[in-house]
Amino acid sequence: MAERIKVMIVDDAAYIRFILTKYLSQEPDIEVIATATNGIDALKKLEEIRPDVMTVDIEMPGMNGIELLKKVMSTNPVPIIMLSSLSPEISDITIKALQYGAIDFINKDSIKLSVDVTKVHRKLIDIIKTAKMAKLKKLEPDDQITAAPIVRQTSFKITKAQIIAIGCSTGGPKALYHLVPLLPPNLPAGIVIVQHMPAKFTTSLANRLNEISKISVKEAEDGDLVLPGRVLIAPGDYHMEIKANFTVKLNQSPHVNHVRPAVDVLFNSLPAVYGKNITGIILTGMGQDGANGAETIKKSGGYIIAEAESTCTIYGMPKVIAERNLADKVLPLTAINEQIISFFKNKGEL
Repeated sequence: MAERIKVMIVDDAAYIRFILTKYLSQEPDIEVIATATNGIDALKKLEEIRPDVMTVDIEMPGMNGIELLKKVMSTNPVPIIMLSSLSPEISDITIKALQYGAIDFINKDSIKLSVDVTKVHRKLIDIIKTAKMAKLKKLEPDDQITAAPIVRQTSFKITKAQIIAIGCSTGGPKALYHLVPLLPPNLPAGIVIVQHMPAKFTTSLANRLNEISKISVKEAEDGDLVLPGRVLIAPGDYHMEIKANFTVKLNQSPHVNHVRPAVDVLFNSLPAVYGKNITGIILTGMGQDGANGAETIKKSGGYIIAEAESTCTIYGMPKVIAERNLADKVLPLTAINEQIISFFKNKGEL
């Protein structure tokens, strides 16, 4: 029998500690080995035990979840799942937590209020099992970007409309923090991103990336134009397609690959508008969303980059791209930015 996943629950609310312990103890593959009431309590217990995964509330007295996350990820990293809420302020803090190394988050309100307990229970179990597989590294200074870095201006010679389409899931926000701020603002291509994330949190993600980037970043709205030097992020709970005249079309058609927005929906919409002038990029994430769309892009003559296993938090989506021989390049995250720039610096078209 496989070894059970050892979980520590950190939350100042006794009810949440109780209900999470109850949920998780029903799962044969999971064992709750400790609970803690705040960050200080958790750090003391971490001197004695080593959980495989931690769930951490953001708002706690004494030492909050962000402070605990930074300490753990700076010393002896453990996969951490944040418990968040839908308030704009907490959504913004949650996005920062993902930048600092949290694997994922779950809406705390859904645990307290959900009438569909089984659905919430299952989602939490799935996130914990995914987190257990995550590749971790210590929190470094460049993971804590607070302002736009210096980005060199580059001369480009592009005449045809170009698009860069990026898809990511678990670990995606942190990857985007290392990729988007380094894009030059005069990049002669529109950039569109699908990150698997609920509504409201994508707003916070776009705002945060805009704060720390020279290039413009916003959450996409229906009717937005894809413009060179601008990044559009699909809003949570909406599929995003690009239609004639480079216009964003949002819809709430059924989930694809169990998600909405889906990378496949975005990728499949691009060849009709951009032909072969498409660069599709698949970053870290669980599952296979984006693979069918990448095949569509390849058939149109476009170019596909997959993130290398060495830098993926979860080597799932890029792995499928590589296994299906869809990748023109498999690159570590640190090399993808330079590859993008070299495309548009050295070629009139892809």
